[in-house]
Amino acid sequence: MRSHPEKLPVVVGVDEDPESVVALRWAAEEAAATSKELVVVHAFEWLTAVARLGRDDHDFPLYGEHADPSARTQYVRHAEGLLETAAGIVAETGTGVGVSTKNIEGRPFEVLSDEARDASLLVLGSHGRGLLGRMLLGSVSNAIASDPPCPVAVIRPHTRAVPVEVTDMPVVVGFDATAASHAALAYAAEHAALRGATLVVVHAFQPVGQRAAGSVAGQTARRAELLRDHVAPFVKDHPALKVTCIVTEKRAAQSLVEWSTAARLVVVGTSGRRSHTGSVSQAVLHHSWSPVAVVPEP
Repeated sequence: MRSHPEKLPVVVGVDEDPESVVALRWAAEEAAATSKELVVVHAFEWLTAVARLGRDDHDFPLYGEHADPSARTQYVRHAEGLLETAAGIVAETGTGVGVSTKNIEGRPFEVLSDEARDASLLVLGSHGRGLLGRMLLGSVSNAIASDPPCPVAVIRPHTRAVPVEVTDMPVVVGFDATAASHAALAYAAEHAALRGATLVVVHAFQPVGQRAAGSVAGQTARRAELLRDHVAPFVKDHPALKVTCIVTEKRAAQSLVEWSTAARLVVVGTSGRRSHTGSVSQAVLHHSWSPVAVVPEP
């Protein structure tokens, strides 16, 4: 268990894609709202890039072979310039957040996963490409969010940072009474409370057809009562928090994606089972219109 998570920084990964700027600004707002330091990380693989200069597969040097030692210096300088630009963008946000930068040689997935182990939140851009656009995630974002070492926020290219003073956009969280969804609910409640936003808790279920289960309306009412019981402790912790509980017969992913069109953030839990490709968290990550925070099971 990580000690004193409230003291850990917000970490954001950046590269040369425009999506990084969107994620960077969102991360700066998040760090400011939570009074945390912002750590901007860039991972570079200069040897891989050098290898790709070959004309065909036979020209590729082995990974780790120093074909041109001077090339590494050029890549380091380029990466440092990128980080300097990133720090300038954070300053332009006017959040006043403290910023530090890290230029780390290594594969992005490994570097960012390691940095996330000492972070309160890891922020990543989604590198959607092609005709499917927003429905595609970059491989790094998708892989880390599938088994996150800390809460991970994935930011869409069209996302705009929402200032703290904007309170009419809710924080939406999916809840199914699992340990992962309890962790997601705790994260969402704190996020909403800090911003004075409404917390919308969505519980999806498929009605049971047997007569003994009662009417659909009766099943819905019982689920709603149980949902309020689960939410009650979080309301007690945040007395000013406004909460709306939603029980729906729609599929969880469908309902959360629909809510994402008006949400400032959608929060989902994950147990970290990468093979569970049909999970709600993966579906929401690939289709949400808003930023998505994936919270790991404790």
